[in-house]
Amino acid sequence: MPHERRSEPAEPRHEQVSYETRIRRRAEVAKFLDNPWDGKILDAMLEKERRQQVAQMACRAIGYHLQRAVQHAAWV
Repeated sequence: MPHERRSEPAEPRHEQVSYETRIRRRAEVAKFLDNPWDGKILDAMLEKERRQQVAQMACRAIGYHLQRAVQHAAWV
């Protein structure tokens, strides 16, 4: 009896969507809605997302430098 190959479902690809792409998409949504209030809400959402990205970048940088410091201490 030949061995059956089971094809496992591929893991979903989590692609990073650039900040500019998200801005463009939200701008398109705002134009479609054509309501100034919705535009203000979208602007607030974009600002919040930008702040979150800056915080994530800072955390990654801190983590990187801490890791390097620990590696350096281990070498000494």
